[in-house]
Amino acid sequence: MSTVHRLFPALNRRTFLLATAAVWAGARAGTVVGAPTADDPLAPIVKTRQGRLQGRTHGTIHRYKGIPYGASTAGENRFLPPQPPAAWRGVRDASQYGHPAPQLFRSHATYPFHAWVDNETQSEDCLCLNVWAPATAVKTPRPVMVWFHGGGYSRGSGGLPIYDGQHLAEQGDVVVVTVNHRLNIFGYLHVAKGADARFASSGNAGQLDLIAALQWVRENIANFGGDASNVTIFGESGGGAKVSTLLGMPAAQGLFHKAIVQSGAWTEVLPAADADAVAARVFAHFALQPGQVQALQQIPTADLYACFSQLQNAPLAPVLDGLAIPRQTWTPAAPPYAHDIPLLVGNTTDETAAFIDAALLEPIADDAALIAKITKAGGKRLADSGQVAALLALYRAQMPGLSRTQLLVRITTDSGMWRNALTLAERQHAAGGAPAYLYEFAWTTPCFAGQWALHALDIPFMFGNHDYGASWDPADSQAVRDAADPQHDYLLLSAQMIAMWTNFARTGNPSIAALGAWPAYTPEHRYTMVLDRHAHLMSGLREAVRPAIMAL
Repeated sequence: MSTVHRLFPALNRRTFLLATAAVWAGARAGTVVGAPTADDPLAPIVKTRQGRLQGRTHGTIHRYKGIPYGASTAGENRFLPPQPPAAWRGVRDASQYGHPAPQLFRSHATYPFHAWVDNETQSEDCLCLNVWAPATAVKTPRPVMVWFHGGGYSRGSGGLPIYDGQHLAEQGDVVVVTVNHRLNIFGYLHVAKGADARFASSGNAGQLDLIAALQWVRENIANFGGDASNVTIFGESGGGAKVSTLLGMPAAQGLFHKAIVQSGAWTEVLPAADADAVAARVFAHFALQPGQVQALQQIPTADLYACFSQLQNAPLAPVLDGLAIPRQTWTPAAPPYAHDIPLLVGNTTDETAAFIDAALLEPIADDAALIAKITKAGGKRLADSGQVAALLALYRAQMPGLSRTQLLVRITTDSGMWRNALTLAERQHAAGGAPAYLYEFAWTTPCFAGQWALHALDIPFMFGNHDYGASWDPADSQAVRDAADPQHDYLLLSAQMIAMWTNFARTGNPSIAALGAWPAYTPEHRYTMVLDRHAHLMSGLREAVRPAIMAL
């Protein structure tokens, strides 16, 4: 089974350089950068603080890509907070995406799921963003939706085809922004121990990039027709985790006004001691002592990435550094900076079907094997086999029709992303400020015998990008989806989802007339909007097993 999320082989220096060179050569051999066409004419020139931009117009949307919001993060800027971008003279071409951060290289030639491939060259000069803005004039500025990409904290970019903001901006009448930022060892290596004060928040450099992007939005988005006083941040998977974390960062306060967390509710960040231990391994890899940051800044990009690929799943993620993140984010309560921010949070029904190894999804012979598989796949919360056995008995009593494989996915999904989504909603409600709204995306793809609502499956619905090709299964295609859904209910669901998401961005309430009121989450009713072929509101989703899950 192939899925979006896979374990990939290490990327060494030679393959990193060859891959980057191949993409650069392909780009140079193609159409001249910036040349307009009949289908992609010039968009109006827009003025920013750094200089003027000219993008392209597609249909009713102006598109401006590869806009720098920060300077290159290479060399003496590596591990430091983002620095301002340089100004430019004349008009800058904004027709092409910018560089993604260094990460595992994917190409159309070697990776079959093209919706997840950014063919731009990778570089530490990666602090750039993209804007989709409706071309039609309005009397009042439009809501702004700033998307943070998934891929955990190790890969991804705002330039992936599946994140194209055209349809969301067009159907929702909003300004859409997608962002590239530092990742993995470049964005989340906490080198503060033994270093000077400039590196105190090095483990949160990637998060500080996102804050710099939001500052750029505040300063410039009005020139694109956007309302800087009505900004929603949203993201899926790692992007949702980045949103969760930004809600606990004081420097982000006031830069956004609503938040959407899709399959990425994250309740804690990495303790500084754990982050220090990872950094010590990196210094040792290069025969350096902790604190020798200037020497680490001089390591070639590919060599530093190769070190990351050898860290064997060592955690590289936002850090509780006492400065950029002064306290744990959502534990034991909602962060104070989130109290006034309306929150929309949820997950897909079968998240872990996209993460669990193919061997674990094969037919399971008996309950002993099932318990072993849940324990292996379930992480720290499900590490005790006796606890797992009791949980399995509860689920089987409440959901007797599920196969062992379905129980594996159900329990690991519920104990992970569903539990975290509930936790954010409950703690936001307990804070007594802005409301939280809970959803679950339940539409099942025809892939894998049509039984899973996989992790990330909500993205094409929310962006309105349905012709994304094979992205979860080699047999997947729009033709396959159309054949499985001849009434095209998925198009209706997409339209409803876009309406809900953009209405939330516009007003702080995701209710739409077609589905009636969507009440905020409360412990008494636990309202959940179930996004399926026929979206509907439920009270107390999986209530029979929820207490046991929340007690883990």
